[in-house]
Amino acid sequence: MELSLRMKRFGKEVFTELEEKKEKRIGQGRIVHDLSVGTPDQEAPETVIKALQSAASQAGAWKYAFFDMPELLDAVTDYYRKRFDVELSPCMVTSCSGAQMALSRVFAVLCNPSDEVLLPDPYYPGFLSAAYESQTVIHYYPIVKENGFLPNLRAIPEDIARRAKLMVVNCPSNPVGSVAPDGFYKELVEWAMEHDVFIVYDNVYCELVLEGKPGRSFLQTEGAKEIGIELFSFSKTYNMTGARLGFVVGNEKVVSAVRTLKEHIDVGTFFPLQRAAIAALSLPASHMEKLRRIYRERRDIFCDGLREIGWNIEKPMGTFFVWCPLPEGYEDSVKFCDLLLERAGVLCAPGVFFGEHGEGYVRFALVEPEETLKQIAALIGDAL
Repeated sequence: MELSLRMKRFGKEVFTELEEKKEKRIGQGRIVHDLSVGTPDQEAPETVIKALQSAASQAGAWKYAFFDMPELLDAVTDYYRKRFDVELSPCMVTSCSGAQMALSRVFAVLCNPSDEVLLPDPYYPGFLSAAYESQTVIHYYPIVKENGFLPNLRAIPEDIARRAKLMVVNCPSNPVGSVAPDGFYKELVEWAMEHDVFIVYDNVYCELVLEGKPGRSFLQTEGAKEIGIELFSFSKTYNMTGARLGFVVGNEKVVSAVRTLKEHIDVGTFFPLQRAAIAALSLPASHMEKLRRIYRERRDIFCDGLREIGWNIEKPMGTFFVWCPLPEGYEDSVKFCDLLLERAGVLCAPGVFFGEHGEGYVRFALVEPEETLKQIAALIGDAL
């Protein structure tokens, strides 16, 4: 039996490789401090857990959930109105099994095989997976320090921009932690309109802007709803990574197409999980303020600890990742990460896992308490 052509583009998932290294070391009876994957170490809010538990015991809860409940759609539109001053109708919202699945669905409804798409480099690996699954031709646009780790839209070759069907934009950015100024959103919408490129805006870290103004929505920009959609996730903002819950919001035609495709494939979002989402969206602003404070303090302690050992790094403005250039004398991010694991028992992600422009960097996830992060920084210092 021969597998499909699309599967030839897929190799082993990058974080699976890191997990195997981790398990091998643990099997040898050795300690691993895992800062490789962005899985929050905190629990989901108690009210969210209770809402899920209560809903799961109600009659009809375990039936097919063909549609999003009106209460859930109202909760999302209320959140966008209060948080971003963005008006959405319920038909501009649909749930998905996490932002990564949402991305896959958006690619599926917009792209034919051999259509051309624009992805950032460095990128979140899920972007690449969606492009592979839809059998598109990928063009990368660099996210580099010289441009503040932001997209340089005018540097994208004109012929590629004219042919591109869609562009994925991720800011606050995983893995680099950059945050865009207000003017970037207007520039992005104008550029997309000029080149007839649909924007898929991955905004899963919008609540984790750690400095300056609060994170914003791409849809706040005039014209954004006409030329794009936004992905919103519960994974990091509500510590619900395992629940796999996200939303596609924005352009009504695309959202409707995603909803139709979902009806044929996954038969909707589990009713108790919808109730949990409503509870999460109803949490007071203090929940997000506390979350930002936790990650800001972790960032400061970890980054200050690395600076103390002579590692010259900059603190990220957003997300809960720290994007670090390799220390002087090191060039290969995979070999450097192997060295940290062997000498310090610290597991982090090689920058090259996120694309060609990621080489020369490593990414740490701030998924341990402050005191542990301080100890990890000291262990790294001893290893170097």
